[in-house]
Amino acid sequence: MFKIHLMVLLSVLSLVTLKAQTSRDVEVKQSKSLELKPKKSTKKVTKRKSKSNYVTTQEIVEDSRRKIQKVLKEKAKMNKKLSKPQYSDRSYFGHKRPPKRRSLSKRKFCKVCGIVH
Repeated sequence: MFKIHLMVLLSVLSLVTLKAQTSRDVEVKQSKSLELKPKKSTKKVTKRKSKSNYVTTQEIVEDSRRKIQKVLKEKAKMNKKLSKPQYSDRSYFGHKRPPKRRSLSKRKFCKVCGIVH
């Protein structure tokens, strides 16, 4: 009699464990449901306008002159910036303004340049 009850109990427990959903089962079902949805394309199809491939020599020369002038203007701007004492004078050493000259007892370690001044 005891063996029969034990067998019935084991079979019921095994059926219950098979039927019970675990958290993993729920996650797997959700991930599958997400994968099965058809994806909509977000790209819009547009017609490209064809550009004419024919360019005259005058247009090429003008374009190259504009590019050269632009480069020269940028170089002049950089030279003007680098002529400032912040970049050309050694006493500035990475600072916008030259550091103060303190007495030996009041000198501090500078985080910008790593020198005590």
